Amino acid sequence: MEDDADWDINIKEQMQLVAPMLRALTNAPGRSHSPYGDAWDLLWLGHSGDPIDFGEGRFRAALDPTLPESTIYRHVYGGRSYYPPQLRVVHHSVAPLCTFAYAVTQAAALKMYAMSRGGQDDIITMTLRRWCTTGQLRCLTVNPELFHHHQKAGEVASQIAVVEGWHGRAAAPVRTYTPNIRYSARCNSNSTALVSCQGESTRPLGQINKTWG
Repeated sequence: MEDDADWDINIKEQMQLVAPMLRALTNAPGRSHSPYGDAWDLLWLGHSGDPIDFGEGRFRAALDPTLPESTIYRHVYGGRSYYPPQLRVVHHSVAPLCTFAYAVTQAAALKMYAMSRGGQDDIITMTLRRWCTTGQLRCLTVNPELFHHHQKAGEVASQIAVVEGWHGRAAAPVRTYTPNIRYSARCNSNSTALVSCQGESTRPLGQINKTWG
């Protein structure tokens, strides 16, 4: 997990929803030592976008009331994805970007170490993506993501953007927020009331239109 990653305060319930979908997608046996199965190498839990593979046998989906009500999900550098409302999907990875949070199995970690011993010429995000798209790793993605990059008001949005000279993308945000996460753990850790800070504003729960019973 990257050190500026954020997640929803309902992360435990979200992982409990994702676990059986992972097991079903990978045909894990009914009884297993792992709640997430182990017929995969890399699981993208946090990313800045990955097209969903809706091919037969390539995904599993379930309604997730902890997701934002909006059907628009923001990417780190301004792009947008449009998904059905509050639908969580687990699918075979297509072209994931960013490594906000990911998991690897022990066997995959050994494989990745062996593939890296000669050195790599690219950033880790692109290297992992290449290994996934070429079949060197068996990769699965959770969409929308469970972890996302947290934006702190007044602080540089991305050190990578600074290094690369992407000044527009490095600009400090006016407000603190975390895209695509309904009830940010970071925002709520400093609040006396439950807040949602999905965009460039922070709203108390009482100002959110939908009331959960």
